[in-house]
Amino acid sequence: MARFYQHCSQATNLCLITITLLAILGVSGSVLSQDVPDPRNSPTTTNKPSNSLASSNAEKLDALLDLAEKDVGQLAEISIASPDFDGASSSPSSTLNAEEADFAQATSTGDLLKQIPSVSGRRLSGINVDPRVRGYNSSQLNANANGMTQYKSIQDVDSLLSQIDPGVIQEVDIIAGPYTSLYGPGFAFININLLEPKRYDRPEIHSSTFFNYASNGQIMYARENVWGGSKDWGMYCTYGVRTGNDYHAGGDQYDFTIPTSFKKWDTMLSLSYDLNSISRIEFDFLHNELNDVEMPGIIYDPENSSNNQFNLRYIIQEDRKGPQDLLLQAWHEETFFHGDASRESKQRTFYVPFVSLVYWDYGYDVSNCFTRGHSISTGVRALRTFGAADAPRWTVGADWRRSGQRYQEIEVDPNGEVTFRGNYYGIPESSLDDVGALMQLELPLNDRLSATVGGRVDYVQASLNREDSIIWHFDPDAFVFYQPGLEMPNYVLGMAYINAKQKLNDTDTLHVGTGFAMRAPNLGELYFDEPLVPYCNVGNSELNGLSILKPEKNWQFDVGVTCERKPLRYGARGFYSTIWDYILSVPAWTDGPYDCSHDLHRDFQYWDPDFRGDLGYLSENGDTVVASYQNENIRLAMMWGCDLFGELEIRRGVSLFGCVSYIQGRNLSRIRYIDAGEFSALEGYTQKIPGSESLPNIYPLNGWISLKVFDPEKDKWRIEFITRLVNAQNEVAVSLSELPTPGFVIFNLRGSYRWSERLNLTLALENLTNAYYFEPGSVVILNPSGIPVRIPEPGFTVSLGIEGKF
Repeated sequence: MARFYQHCSQATNLCLITITLLAILGVSGSVLSQDVPDPRNSPTTTNKPSNSLASSNAEKLDALLDLAEKDVGQLAEISIASPDFDGASSSPSSTLNAEEADFAQATSTGDLLKQIPSVSGRRLSGINVDPRVRGYNSSQLNANANGMTQYKSIQDVDSLLSQIDPGVIQEVDIIAGPYTSLYGPGFAFININLLEPKRYDRPEIHSSTFFNYASNGQIMYARENVWGGSKDWGMYCTYGVRTGNDYHAGGDQYDFTIPTSFKKWDTMLSLSYDLNSISRIEFDFLHNELNDVEMPGIIYDPENSSNNQFNLRYIIQEDRKGPQDLLLQAWHEETFFHGDASRESKQRTFYVPFVSLVYWDYGYDVSNCFTRGHSISTGVRALRTFGAADAPRWTVGADWRRSGQRYQEIEVDPNGEVTFRGNYYGIPESSLDDVGALMQLELPLNDRLSATVGGRVDYVQASLNREDSIIWHFDPDAFVFYQPGLEMPNYVLGMAYINAKQKLNDTDTLHVGTGFAMRAPNLGELYFDEPLVPYCNVGNSELNGLSILKPEKNWQFDVGVTCERKPLRYGARGFYSTIWDYILSVPAWTDGPYDCSHDLHRDFQYWDPDFRGDLGYLSENGDTVVASYQNENIRLAMMWGCDLFGELEIRRGVSLFGCVSYIQGRNLSRIRYIDAGEFSALEGYTQKIPGSESLPNIYPLNGWISLKVFDPEKDKWRIEFITRLVNAQNEVAVSLSELPTPGFVIFNLRGSYRWSERLNLTLALENLTNAYYFEPGSVVILNPSGIPVRIPEPGFTVSLGIEGKF
């Protein structure tokens, strides 16, 4: 009973710390929030036992004051051990390591991340899966690779991590909340550590070759790795090639081939050289190239996409096994791409029914779409830490990062002439500059209790080329023009957070945390001019930006418990998030053909009747109606959810793992956009829609069950039977005409056999029952019968792999 009261006292103290910081965060959030005023004048509606609970006050003060004198330790890169069981991190986080997870079966990094309970994904092509963390969309995520910030080339078409191949990844850390200040603003973080050079006592060179073949889609993947080094230098070089053809759907739909062919190659070179015993310089170069990629249900297929990344780091680190003392980093990334809709498969499954026939009734002969664009990510950062590895550590730093983008989309007639009265669509040349200052303090208060406190302040400035042809290229007699406005807003953003970890006893650990964060609108949200994107499942949706958007503000609370009681390990994590000024694309207007099918059961009842081009025609609420959306701030949105996970060692060499994830997101301020007749978003206004509904693209209740049998002595072989379960998603954004999704169950069987120290064989049987299913958020194409359906996932697939090390 005494131990029970002691644990209650410890938990109470932990909650008091959290509640105090909660109040501070609320004040700081209101101070740091600098909204852009809305000039629209309109009718808006809008594991050792501790001898005591904590050290004495004098001991704590000495430890804090000692920070100024210590010169060892640097937290340049967050190092988070697998949190599902050991509770090594106080933040809600998850880790995938190349030595523990099967990276070879993932065709993209987004596909790889789906192995993490709190991550979901939407397939955009045979090689592209767009990840989400909890309910946060890609605009709210902060993703980086070796500290280099990663951006999408275009919202809702590209993937956040499409330029990073899983074959070059050593480890992925997911921080499922605003709980790190080291990488810039964000509501959740994807931190990728790339394969790194090693040190050896004498000069050594090693190599490995990997080849994998998947039957469905004839996907071939080959990679060659060469690495080596000596006492004071190291290098790692890798080259990979992936090719694939159209894959077959499951069930009785074998003749339904999904146009997802692609060609891809990538290379990475990493160099590291010791300047002396405590300092070194590191350089990374990455090149990723895509050719002849088919993206079903998307307005265009990329003919070519070329990405280059350069990363230079100077590091001081006295203890190579400990944290770093100093990090100075500079990086630059650029992507160029172009594509069109000329392929027969594109015309047949998407472009003709969803674009050409729609606008034929409006007098436009549209036969093809040409796109081109580029994006950049560049920045510098400096981090300095004071404090030893097992003592209080204080990290301070500053950074600057720039994201730039231009995307052009034009529709042409059979003669190659620009249609729609010469109008160019897309994102005009624009950029966002972010300058930030940050700090993070890690406090090991005693053997059982530790806390992390941090925050940052950012100034963000948007820039726009007001002479860009996307703004001004249209027929002078046209009744439409560039709608988002020409404002170049600036924002002051804030972040503050606290995490605490309390060891309740030798087996159980309690995690509590809360954080406040802000994020500025991205360039697409500010400056989109009616590109066709797959918003709410249909790829002919139009998005319009708004150049006076306010920044989003998010306050999140987390609590979790991890337990390890052999042979059972288990845990639970829960969160609750409130987001003010949530940026959402809301109903604006529709364009419809005279007639079309009604198999998808779309519903545009929440659009203003005066701006519905489908109303009163046979195409009313039809499958191919073009729905236009306007980016706006909604007043309030909320998200909450939980993860449950556990592993049972049934006997030596046999284990059972399971996890369940649930997310709920609510739009509490439903609105629609009303145009004022000027076709300018600055002149229009919003109108309230009564009630609440789900936020779009929220993944339903889902889980994994895995039974693993393996060689407990030498780990020479292993077999794993995996069951994936996804519930039906009927909680959808009704006012946006989002489509519901049925549930599904998938069975996979994977195995490996280590023939020798240098040779390893793998076999995977995916979708064993050849089920016909599609993921929530999947987009629409025509099936062989000419019926609009959601894009199904691959049917039964056999994958064979071989790896040799030399």
